[in-house]
Amino acid sequence: MTKSAKKKNPAMFSIVMAATPVLLLAAIEIALRIFTNDPITSLVLLREGDGKKYYQLNSRVGERFFRGGVAAIPEVYPEKFLYEKTANTLRVFCLGSSTMASFPYELNARVSSLLRDRLQVAFPDKKVEVINAGMAAINSYAVCEFIRELVDYQPDLFVMYMGHNEFYGALGVGSTQTIGQQRGLIRAHLRLQKFRLFQIMQRFIQSLRKGEAPANLANQTLMEGMAQEKTIPLQSELFMRGVEQFRNNLEEVIGVARQHRVPILIGTLASNLRDMEPFESGFAPERTEADKQKWQRLFEKGVRLQRADSLDVTLQAYSQAEAIDGVPAILHYRMAETYLAQSDSNEALQEFKRARDLDMLRFRAPSLFNDIIRESCEKFSVPVVDVEEMLARHSPRGIIGHELISEHLHPNFDGYLLFAKAFAEGILENKVVKISEQSPASPDDGFFRDYSAVTEFDLEVGEKKIERLISRWPFRPGQFRTSAFFVADKKVKSLVDNYQSKKISWNEAHNQVAKFYQNQGEFDRAIREYRAVIKVIPESDSPYARIADLLIQKNQYDRAGQILQDGLAWNDRSPFLYAKSGLVKFLQRDFRSAAEHFQKALALNQGRWLLPANDLSSANYYLALSEIQIGSYEPAKLHLEETLRQNPQHSEAGRLLTLLRQGVPVQLQF
Repeated sequence: MTKSAKKKNPAMFSIVMAATPVLLLAAIEIALRIFTNDPITSLVLLREGDGKKYYQLNSRVGERFFRGGVAAIPEVYPEKFLYEKTANTLRVFCLGSSTMASFPYELNARVSSLLRDRLQVAFPDKKVEVINAGMAAINSYAVCEFIRELVDYQPDLFVMYMGHNEFYGALGVGSTQTIGQQRGLIRAHLRLQKFRLFQIMQRFIQSLRKGEAPANLANQTLMEGMAQEKTIPLQSELFMRGVEQFRNNLEEVIGVARQHRVPILIGTLASNLRDMEPFESGFAPERTEADKQKWQRLFEKGVRLQRADSLDVTLQAYSQAEAIDGVPAILHYRMAETYLAQSDSNEALQEFKRARDLDMLRFRAPSLFNDIIRESCEKFSVPVVDVEEMLARHSPRGIIGHELISEHLHPNFDGYLLFAKAFAEGILENKVVKISEQSPASPDDGFFRDYSAVTEFDLEVGEKKIERLISRWPFRPGQFRTSAFFVADKKVKSLVDNYQSKKISWNEAHNQVAKFYQNQGEFDRAIREYRAVIKVIPESDSPYARIADLLIQKNQYDRAGQILQDGLAWNDRSPFLYAKSGLVKFLQRDFRSAAEHFQKALALNQGRWLLPANDLSSANYYLALSEIQIGSYEPAKLHLEETLRQNPQHSEAGRLLTLLRQGVPVQLQF
């Protein structure tokens, strides 16, 4: 542009100069979107397999919230759900962090699977989808992002359990993964994450920082890698920023659900109170050194008296220490233990809660967060699911401890069963799902434990993860009590090791455990292992056929037929299942139906669904026997010939074929 043009159109010149870099950046962004793949931006991905489209959660979505500096970025389990939601589908999305993700358990032991079981029983005419978008080490910022995306996928309901990670989860006020403490700045950052150009710039910066990572990064747990501010006193400025962050984001989540008219249920937060010493105790900042020393003497006196069971004087010593400084969390924990020993459960509960709230290392949500949940839900008429009360009701003396919690806050399997029960009851009682037909009565908890098909293998996977977690910071020896939840077989332990070291897949591990039990003659335990695989991969025909084989050996033909029908409902193109069903019908002397199933198996025996040679020979042989029994001798000859072509050593097939060719009447004896 010439100088004269600048003088004539100074405003236009300024606009062009300002717009040029914006247009250039826009052009680069458009080019990147056209020519590059984006593996992290979307929570939900569109996939295609076997000629069908489906949705799948994006396991890499966590990269939007983490800047590096942790051993491994957490992942969402890549769960699939229908691309075209049917009118008969009930779709529920689960939101939250590691507890909703069901740490330390996987797949069929996750709370979403346990909740699906209960809803499927309650609504037997519905196809129930419970899709778990929970992810470890995130907090309410990520949940806000997730719900904004998930409203586009026809949800019938959201269930949410969040709050424990508010301080140390990604973008939290005390986290290593923070970008500041201003909510507006963080929200702007999350919006920019949707742009490819911003992603590339961020990855470049992260690559420059790789050299700054701690030397022992590979051995760290997420808890070690996430905590930047290791002391956050109650009511401190940083604490109150975390509180306001939680309140604002919680109300935003509720607002998004309300705006899109999707019901949402929110759970209260539960943690280990009775059997978990505080992580970090500290004095009030104004205490002098002399005050601290006097406090320490009184506290140690109380500990000695407590060990000697001199409970009345124990409380006197602790009360004197509290008069000097009531801030140290460990003091309130010891007072709670003393009240509990005196059978004063109410005072004990209050002191255990006080100990948790004063714990300066904030891996457990304080009581205030449950107050905020109740206040916000009341404000917006959102149902509250009292998870904390459900676990307390099933705990000794009404105080949550090691019976239901694995360490500081993650439930064990018993705890997760109750967790799912609380949400299922909340869904039914609040009638948040508009469904006309509902099962009139719910089975007992024992039914759902069995229905889960969770096995010793699944539980041992969780135990191994807990062992690793509590062996590292911030846990210390003797900090909390544990219970012997179960003791797995040596073979199971070995297969868990192989699975966790990625030597075998999850389903193959279950298959090997099943074969081990089968060789031991423990058919029921073997069947449960195969049921576990069915829960996770219901379209696979193999576990149905293997269960049927075991039931046939036990002469339980009706049960074998039912499990095969269940398999065919998921996979009606499997020659294996039709052949096995034909065998069951044959053993039940329903020869006409047996012949139909064998014929279907042979018709489907093509492409990737090929019967092994022995199975193919057997299918032809039993089809011939069935045809003989119903008087179809000519087709029987053909199938006996086919049997001999596949297996020339099959003497009985040869004998029967000779008789039929000679016109000799054939009578099969059973």
